[in-house]
Amino acid sequence: MDVGEYLRLAVSLVLGLGSDAAILGGLVIVAFGIAFLLGRDHIPALIAGSYAAALMYTAFPFTSILMGDAYISIAFFLVLTALASVGFSGMSSFFASGMGLFSTMVLCVLAAGLVASSALTHIPEIQTIYTPSSLGLMLFSGQAYFWWLVTPIAGLVFFGRG
Repeated sequence: MDVGEYLRLAVSLVLGLGSDAAILGGLVIVAFGIAFLLGRDHIPALIAGSYAAALMYTAFPFTSILMGDAYISIAFFLVLTALASVGFSGMSSFFASGMGLFSTMVLCVLAAGLVASSALTHIPEIQTIYTPSSLGLMLFSGQAYFWWLVTPIAGLVFFGRG
């Protein structure tokens, strides 16, 4: 490869990482907004709702209705996440010990990573709208999905009680 190839590779890597970081940053901002609008103690309910939404989405019996349209699939996944989070909002009293700003920030990042990883893993149509970089795919799908399932639970154990 010549210098131009290395330069093109470096630019595509930086642009890919930038777009992946922007998507994840947007999800973190949404989680932070939820934390400050509803209270910091609702982040565990968002995490639990994300787990339930991933399970409900994969077990949904009428996937033929959703297949083919990425926007409908994404909207359905987000609606399932919101409904499950409302269902788990009773958990907030268990975590109502006053989480600090740092623990809230960590849990928001973990919740955003869980949602991003679940969406990339369970919604194949999402790549018609947004194609993550190869590093983004490596960090949020495949075997990394297991770690995005485990880390929010570990975060709740370590940071959930303030």
